[in-house]
Amino acid sequence: MSKVEVFAKDSHQETQLCMTALKQGLQPVRKQIGNLNSLKCNGQSVTDFVKRYQNAAI
Repeated sequence: MSKVEVFAKDSHQETQLCMTALKQGLQPVRKQIGNLNSLKCNGQSVTDFVKRYQNAAI
């Protein structure tokens, strides 16, 4: 299995929230935006994004 590296493509707030979710978990993001369902990361829900990439190199 090859390693996946995740990086922020830009400095938009949504991008930063996605990176925060990966690094710190969903709780800090939930505190900032309330409804996690409103945040998309790479075209998928933030929860699916974190499940998929939480063990990737950041």
